[in-house]
Amino acid sequence: MVLSTVQKAMKGDVWSKTNATTHIVRWAVNVNDWTPTEKQWTKAINSVQAEEQERINRFKYKLDAKASLVGRLLMRFWAIKTFQASNEIVIFDRSDRGRPRLLLNNDAKKWTFNVSHAGDYTVFVAQKNVECLGVDVMRLQDPRFAENDSKILEFFHIMKKQFTTEEWSQICPENAKLSDQAANFFRFWTLKESFVKAIGHGLGFNLQRLSFSTHSPLHMGKVCKDSTLFIGGVQQEKWQFEENLIDSEHSVCTAIQNSPQSPLEVAEARAIPNYFQSPQKEPIVIANKTNGENNFSLLTCESLLSAMPQPIAKYSSEENEIWKDFCQKFDKKLF
Repeated sequence: MVLSTVQKAMKGDVWSKTNATTHIVRWAVNVNDWTPTEKQWTKAINSVQAEEQERINRFKYKLDAKASLVGRLLMRFWAIKTFQASNEIVIFDRSDRGRPRLLLNNDAKKWTFNVSHAGDYTVFVAQKNVECLGVDVMRLQDPRFAENDSKILEFFHIMKKQFTTEEWSQICPENAKLSDQAANFFRFWTLKESFVKAIGHGLGFNLQRLSFSTHSPLHMGKVCKDSTLFIGGVQQEKWQFEENLIDSEHSVCTAIQNSPQSPLEVAEARAIPNYFQSPQKEPIVIANKTNGENNFSLLTCESLLSAMPQPIAKYSSEENEIWKDFCQKFDKKLF
């Protein structure tokens, strides 16, 4: 996706049983908080398709492998519960542009979903009866920028060409601290990337065709929905951008191109599902906002694995090899 532009600027880091009336899913998992045991990692990796296992095993860093794997687990868990399917028959492939697709039944075609991971989080969104849906999460401050101002200024020099003049004036207002400018930058990047992911485009998309305008600051516990998109000077009124702070350091944006819906569908879509119930019926979700806004439910990796069915037998690999592959990865990225 377009995020590879940021990768280059950052010098090569790797930065991706519901009821019938539940039409919106918003989940976030702090993968940095998860230190998997051998049993957990083995179950997790054996719960996804063989080609995804191979892709995840190619990551050099543990955090990247965890983030990608959790994204696949969220996709599978959503599909299993939404369509009441067994894990064995849930099959994902990728479009020509690399976007994951669910190959299941006609009802699945009514849903759109997307995954993103960056910083400490993997996020997953799914929604029924929308034309397009994309999500992007970013850390609002990069630790490398704390070393000296020259790093962020060099980064801005590289990335400025991805934004319009109007956008850049919002990113770098006069007299704003560099740390605030960095937070503004990453907020605008999530807006652009969520849109590009929603429409399924990648590296060839000219980001200067998009011009976003933000109208409200981001606040914890609230969804900001008033940012607007202009393409060629024309406001894109069919698009809505939901911006959230997952925590004080991470911003997530969900881009939605709506389809016409009946009043009943709109009302029903406000519900956010809570699938995560232990055998004791105690909620395992850390926080589940159900106030009518599309806040993200914060899940733990442990709760996700506990709620997952047994691994897929035909994809299962030797436990020792799986754990060995994970343990050989680097703990931290070397900048």
